[in-house]
Amino acid sequence: MSTFFANRQLAVAAGLLGLALLLTGCFDETRPTFDEDLLQFETDIGSTQVERTVTLGINQEEAFDEFIAIQLSGRTQESAINVAIALSEATTAVEGEHFELLDQEVTIPAGEHFQDLEVRIYPDNFEPGEAVDIVPRITEDSDLSVMVNYSEYTLTVEKEE
Repeated sequence: MSTFFANRQLAVAAGLLGLALLLTGCFDETRPTFDEDLLQFETDIGSTQVERTVTLGINQEEAFDEFIAIQLSGRTQESAINVAIALSEATTAVEGEHFELLDQEVTIPAGEHFQDLEVRIYPDNFEPGEAVDIVPRITEDSDLSVMVNYSEYTLTVEKEE
């Protein structure tokens, strides 16, 4: 009886292996590639969130810089890529009061996958408990097309009460 089950398991395993080999022979053996290289804001590995929250201490007053990575979704390029940045209408922070975008354009160097967008935060202009959103977006004026789902990044800045 045990020989019957062993032979049956072997036959099933061989059949599955044969089916797998048959199916893989029907497909192109090259790795999938993107139809085009796209720009996007970086997300955490395994996440679809394009946002982050920064909490300011109640006594924090000195300005500081936050960095948001802009990356290529695809191959690195042989020449530098210019990425145009604008503020989305979803921005609730006041530019010049709560924050400042230090660049309206970011350049991803040739052969690299990403470059940081620098945002200066001014904590002394926040009231305790106040929270605002800074929402930069990659515009179509960039050298490459933009991945629509990741074209905006929400940086929420809140001050402790």
